[in-house]
Amino acid sequence: MSSLKQSKFWYAVPALAAVGSATALFAAAEVQASVSVQTLTPVMNGTYQLTEDARGRFEPESSEWSGDRFFFNGQYNFVDDPLVKFDENRDQKVGTVVDSIHTLNLTGGVFFRPGLSIGATLPMNLSRPYGSSGRFALGDSRLQAKFRLTAADSRTHFSVAPELSVPTGSEADYLSSGTLGTGLLMSLERDFGRLSVALNLGYRLNPGARYETVDYRQMIPLGIGAHYRLSERWGVNAEAGGAIGFPIRPFNNPGDFYLGGRYQFNPGVALSSGAAFRSLGTGSDGHFRWIVGFSMSPQPKAYAEKARTDRVVIHSAATEACGIRPYTATFAARPLSASEFERFRGRLPYRSARHAVPALQIGQKTGIAQKGIPYVKDAQVMFAVDLTNLPPAQAVVKAENVAIKLNVTKVSSDPYTNTELLCLLEERVCSGDVYEDPKWVDSINPAFFRGDLPRNRSFSRRYLTRVLDRVGSQRLYSSEVTLEFNQLLAAYSEKGGTMGVLYRGARSDQPVGKKTLYFTVADDTYVGSGDAQVVVNLTEDTCKTLELTQNFARPTIKTTTTIETTSRKGKGSKGTVVKSRSVIERRSIPVTQQPTQQQRKPKA
Repeated sequence: MSSLKQSKFWYAVPALAAVGSATALFAAAEVQASVSVQTLTPVMNGTYQLTEDARGRFEPESSEWSGDRFFFNGQYNFVDDPLVKFDENRDQKVGTVVDSIHTLNLTGGVFFRPGLSIGATLPMNLSRPYGSSGRFALGDSRLQAKFRLTAADSRTHFSVAPELSVPTGSEADYLSSGTLGTGLLMSLERDFGRLSVALNLGYRLNPGARYETVDYRQMIPLGIGAHYRLSERWGVNAEAGGAIGFPIRPFNNPGDFYLGGRYQFNPGVALSSGAAFRSLGTGSDGHFRWIVGFSMSPQPKAYAEKARTDRVVIHSAATEACGIRPYTATFAARPLSASEFERFRGRLPYRSARHAVPALQIGQKTGIAQKGIPYVKDAQVMFAVDLTNLPPAQAVVKAENVAIKLNVTKVSSDPYTNTELLCLLEERVCSGDVYEDPKWVDSINPAFFRGDLPRNRSFSRRYLTRVLDRVGSQRLYSSEVTLEFNQLLAAYSEKGGTMGVLYRGARSDQPVGKKTLYFTVADDTYVGSGDAQVVVNLTEDTCKTLELTQNFARPTIKTTTTIETTSRKGKGSKGTVVKSRSVIERRSIPVTQQPTQQQRKPKA
């Protein structure tokens, strides 16, 4: 276990112990019966409305950052008939106890580090008991800590969130249980790119939460939420959340189905709105719940400064020189980190079936042939390429020549010569040919291809058509292969072409600080360290880049010069003294400047 995971684990242990101790204490206590009929528990994230996320972020488009970060959330919801009375058979409503409740949940907290946060929620209500006018009252407050137990760059996250409910609400208005409550919520979240899905499961104990047949003393919260990002700013949510009362009864399980939209004003501010339909299986006769949410998480100063200085700052004279310009950069390949390597385990083109098909890093080999030639036998070579400081997608006029360059070698005596692939792992795009030998066909990984084998042979045709030499009884293929992305993506029109690969998941109106592409070459191809790179040639409208950068970055340098002059009106020493002051303000504006190829090329 890494040191980071260990530290998060030990943060979680005392919290879990505290929840367990408090649960045992409260379970044994004799308490007065009371209940809160506002069953919606506000979440402490900016992605979902009913579901707690696991990654520990406040907006779907956020980047990683370090240092403290505050978050705020305001959520308004309206529910009708939250508490009614039924006859003995529970098939006929005989009276209404609470007509409606308007609730404003105010939530605030802080991320001490990515994946570790603590927050508090205070509900303010306008409750209308049956037959009376509405009145303002507080609800029960809630404290929650969240610990993410997975690595930051994982696509699947798991977190635990101990919580404490404090009886600050009005019992007379059915907005409080009257006692302290404890709970523990576990969240599992998976990131699929534009789509993220979260699952919730937990336990809550509140010894006083009971009113006649409504029994919320022991609850098992459940939830599932999906957020789909339609564009850089718009998204939709579909969620189901609620709780099962324990012991289980068919009329004691509050729940809501939510469908709504979400708009991202900027990287730290978002607005959500939607409706939750039918509060099920409770003492409620609620037909709908209306929810409007506002979330805000200001970027830390250090992070904001870094984001601004990632773009080269020059004087405003550069605005006069902007226009349609070529953008050229070369990015070298690197080995995958341990977490990246683990992330793609089981998601490669080949799997170990009757024959082992290991995964290797770039530069690794399985042996050395005669003449000192390194080779790879029945293996998959993986590498990553970090593209940095790409211009905004909206400023790209044309992506005419983006290619991957490889120096590759194959030493083989197989009768099937063209079994070589080059794949973009996250896109599940491959060029080349898979195994042809019947003994090896079961090693093709169906989880990767999903029944869709490579749609073009551009890669294998570029270096396997000519035998360069022989090494003993084996053939030697070696070539410098340049494969343009439009050739790699041939017949994969749904991937959005070269622009889709370069900018998927990024905001089209902002520069891309970092975009990582993951590749694999299989199955007998050796790729040495420093023998792979991606060359990017774009046509950029630098005036558009300047416009977009100005919209999202404040001026980075502001200098003020004050010039004061003195003059006299009239003749002689008794004339009136007139002082004038001129203030000259100069600002430097972040714009795009083409770095040199040396600046752009990372060290191998």
